[in-house]
Amino acid sequence: MNDLQTFETGTATVGESATVQNPFGAPLAQGGASNISTAQIVSREVAEMQAQIYLAKQFPRDQRQATDRILTACQRPGLASVAVYAYSRGGSNISGPSIRLAEEIARNWCNIECGWNEMERLDDMSKVRAFAWDKETNVLKTLFFFVPHYRSTKKGRNRITDERDLYELLANSAARRMRNCVLALIPGDVVDAAVEQCQKTMISKCDVTPEGLLRLVESFESFGVTKRAIEARLGRRIDAIAPAQYLRLREIYASLRDGMSEPSDWFEPTPETDAAPSATEKVKAALATKKTLSASKSAKSKGAKTTSEEPQPPSVQPVSVGGGNGELFGASPFETFRKRLVDAMSFDELQSVSAEIDAACRQGDLTDDEREALFDVFDQRSQAFEFE
Repeated sequence: MNDLQTFETGTATVGESATVQNPFGAPLAQGGASNISTAQIVSREVAEMQAQIYLAKQFPRDQRQATDRILTACQRPGLASVAVYAYSRGGSNISGPSIRLAEEIARNWCNIECGWNEMERLDDMSKVRAFAWDKETNVLKTLFFFVPHYRSTKKGRNRITDERDLYELLANSAARRMRNCVLALIPGDVVDAAVEQCQKTMISKCDVTPEGLLRLVESFESFGVTKRAIEARLGRRIDAIAPAQYLRLREIYASLRDGMSEPSDWFEPTPETDAAPSATEKVKAALATKKTLSASKSAKSKGAKTTSEEPQPPSVQPVSVGGGNGELFGASPFETFRKRLVDAMSFDELQSVSAEIDAACRQGDLTDDEREALFDVFDQRSQAFEFE
């Protein structure tokens, strides 16, 4: 067999090695390719960070202009309505700037980068990093935390397997940590000024019209909170809400929407029969009321005497003496409640009396006219107390 046949058949002559040469060259050392790739990635990342720091040094922020931009942004009602969150802990209310306000502050403060990324995924949890980096001062705030791949429900814990649902779970958990990182880099007085400006904007832009209050009630219906539960917390009818109370409800709604708290933290449970009516039922009720009032007016104009539509005088029911709530001997419930409202020494006492008034109305001890008159007294007395 000649040399040509030896090459074509791939055989080797006696005394020569049977190893075939790799056409791509000699093999690299163990881990050489991965080391080169990692070095290139690290080098590129370092170069990008150095470029960002250089640009931040070349164009430093003007703190006065940045603060003016932040306060101007807080004058927008859309931002002010979601700028503050609130939740209940240990019987006390805790509030602070929300993630939306933190993002707006970071955007206008300039030269700040914030975000989050998933560092490692295990079988039933993920390790996540949230960070905020001030490129001008080169201060980095980082938080590492674990997020279980479960969502708690009333029926127990459900395992999350869908990638989209898992991303939303990680994003919601990381948003709160990212907010803390951003606020750690911003001066505290700037954050306080932004929150104060948002509160002033909300007070000046409080939509207490019937349409605005209807939208407010409907927004809480998505969390299972009824109109009666809202009025029980306010201690008054929803149409008699004060600006400070309207602002507090917006903060509670932002807390519920962001998952910071549960409806049971703020509102007392109500029976299922007290569920808020639908929009169709509200329209039907409004039309029925309008027809009833029109029929009543026409009957009165014709001189018709009706026994069912004529208002009955309030019944006088004797009450006991020394009940501890300021009852008067021989006085009607209306007079008793009126005196207790006038003599109330705090807003909490007013709320307690208003709850008893609602209970008396449900039992038939008070008429609708008497209830309206009592809540007018409640509104007048509440002006003397400072709401949260």
